[in-house]
Amino acid sequence: MARQVEVFTDGRIGRKERRAKMMKVKITGMTCTHCEIFMKKVLSNVPGVTRVVEVSRERKEAIVEGEPDPQVLVAAVRQHDYGAEVEQ
Repeated sequence: MARQVEVFTDGRIGRKERRAKMMKVKITGMTCTHCEIFMKKVLSNVPGVTRVVEVSRERKEAIVEGEPDPQVLVAAVRQHDYGAEVEQ
């Protein structure tokens, strides 16, 4: 969980917690560890992704943190001949 410092108008300083936004992407076509590593690299280069939390070929999914455009995320995966769909 990320922390953000907040300065109040009366000069006090406090901490405000904000939850990182997570997005799950279903990915088909991953068959090996290399596929997982490659997908992690692809997803980490999508604008708005702050971190790739996990890529799992067994569960056929990836979890990313940030606020990327879902269509851009799917297009980045599909560009490399994998299937992709964002779960809502």
